[in-house]
Amino acid sequence: QEAGLDVVTINTAVTSGGGVWDLRKVLHERFVEVVVVTTERDQLVVSSAMRLAERGAVLRRVASFDRFELQRGGKLALKIATAGLIVSTDRELKAINHAGWPIPASVVPIGVDASTYDAIEPATRADIGARPQGLLIACSYNTAGRYRIATVFRTLSLLAPRHPNMQVVVVGPGSLEEDLRMHAAAVGVSRVFTFLGERDDELSVMRAADAL
Repeated sequence: QEAGLDVVTINTAVTSGGGVWDLRKVLHERFVEVVVVTTERDQLVVSSAMRLAERGAVLRRVASFDRFELQRGGKLALKIATAGLIVSTDRELKAINHAGWPIPASVVPIGVDASTYDAIEPATRADIGARPQGLLIACSYNTAGRYRIATVFRTLSLLAPRHPNMQVVVVGPGSLEEDLRMHAAAVGVSRVFTFLGERDDELSVMRAADAL
């Protein structure tokens, strides 16, 4: 909105069905022909809305370095609306399995110059609740990464006994959810992890870490 873009809110908090119905109306009224999504749930919701609105296609963006596997919801979405995959590099295009997708997979570079972030100052360890000394690992998290962070918990549960000074901070939307703390405690790494939640200085937090 601040940039002058048109922002439309749909209701996905209560049920997926509510989001589908609200989005169907938006797609129909605004003559939207292509929608880009990043998660399987969003693909299913948008595909359903596309079908109801008798509109065009859904493009699913696969995050860089993400291991893409089509689950049950994605397979159902493919039957509902025409869809295709977007990746960031030619290497990812060759590696990904895009069989069965009606629209050929395409390479769309991220277009981010990493050098522009060199001037960002790292956050202090005290500001993010980390110990002054020891290995600091930062994990960027959102709710779509629930299964990936479960792998992080299990992996670090094996490494933590060998690295008593290691600490991990998790930052991003959804990182304060109680089930993450419970999962960390269940595998015995709650003392290693600090959950920061969503912050405006996420890049500064990442710069403060020894590893990402």
